[in-house]
Amino acid sequence: MTSGLAGTVGIGFFVLLVLALEGLVAGFALPVPSAVLAMALLTVFFVWNGGVPAFVATGAGFLFRIFPLLFIPPLVGIVKLRDVVVAEWLSLLLVVTLSTVMGLLAAAAAYRMFHGRGRGA
Repeated sequence: MTSGLAGTVGIGFFVLLVLALEGLVAGFALPVPSAVLAMALLTVFFVWNGGVPAFVATGAGFLFRIFPLLFIPPLVGIVKLRDVVVAEWLSLLLVVTLSTVMGLLAAAAAYRMFHGRGRGA
């Protein structure tokens, strides 16, 4: 499979997973956000599969290349919330710092868990 096709299939896999879980969460009024459910299902799938399939890794690589573009709308939108940011700067700083550290720790744990698996594929 070519890189472009594998990336497209990988992105399609992510999109279909998110759409299916959004419908499931909305249809059954589940108390878990669809993004959290997606991460849990992906983790189970990767453990069951013995690693990350090549098409998923390629699709994720494509998404990471455009990742900085995803931050432009929130940065532009913050101009309207200037008063809130000025008034609640300490709360925002603490929440962003804590969530960043937790995200990095989760990524490190996932990397350590999957590092070296699936190399024979």
